[in-house]
Amino acid sequence: MDGTELRPRASVDAQNEWDQKSSEAFSALLMTMSDEQAEAVSGCKTAQDIWKKLAIMCKSTSCENKRALWQIFYSIMTKDSPVKTMCEIQNIAAPLRSLGVVVDHEAVVARVISSMMDASSGRLSDQFIRKRRHMLYCFQD
Repeated sequence: MDGTELRPRASVDAQNEWDQKSSEAFSALLMTMSDEQAEAVSGCKTAQDIWKKLAIMCKSTSCENKRALWQIFYSIMTKDSPVKTMCEIQNIAAPLRSLGVVVDHEAVVARVISSMMDASSGRLSDQFIRKRRHMLYCFQD
């Protein structure tokens, strides 16, 4: 029982069968929940009620997670190398994708490039330019 099947109205036998399945699902759900989750669904009378409550709880949690992940995604700045930054950004993009957010490769690359920019001037940061010059100097020999 996944919470989508409504209790039948026509037949007493069908109602009894639904009630039995709901009771079994209700017990199984409660036994697998954390104390916090069980407390949150304590007013539910059927498995269907529990599923509805859990869906609401998970939806609000996923919205909070999306907000937090977006905040991290846009706050990452290049410290060491663009490659490390790209890995870091991709590690944030993956959970965003699992939450249904479309984050394509172009968006990741654009974010990496913008992470190298100086916020006040809109140009590549001096730190990144110095590192790039140092790398070029090392390869000149």
